[in-house]
Amino acid sequence: MDQLRESSRTKAEKRLALALQAKKWPFKQNQTLEGYEVDFWFPDYRLVIEVDGYTHLSSQQQRLDQNKDRFLLDRGLLVIRISNQRIRENLQDCLVEIEQTIKRLKGMANKELMNDEWKRHLPKIPTPPEMHIKKPQTIEEYFLSLDEEDS
Repeated sequence: MDQLRESSRTKAEKRLALALQAKKWPFKQNQTLEGYEVDFWFPDYRLVIEVDGYTHLSSQQQRLDQNKDRFLLDRGLLVIRISNQRIRENLQDCLVEIEQTIKRLKGMANKELMNDEWKRHLPKIPTPPEMHIKKPQTIEEYFLSLDEEDS
């Protein structure tokens, strides 16, 4: 089965794979995620890279790609699409984009951990009795309460 997958990879996919291996970024090729096959999967960063040839220019394929991207995004995965042509013409630019994305994703993961950590150490601050405000029950009550605060 792997030989079949290997033979179906485009030259651009093979070229990008070699460049990614040289960077020593952990990735997998032709993985099935949530029922969709993706070209490159970076599990450490929840990043998907799709390499698109000319068939992806058709309106039908673009709709399918958009649905796939939206589905994966809704599950917390980021999808980057790179054309075969772009890989052929400027592989280095593609690698820079991937590297910047990985750095941003690493930073976001660190911020989430940091935020969770510092929130746990916040002291509980009691609310003074005069600060207990009745919360509006409806949207109309909320907007009316805004008018009352101004007067």
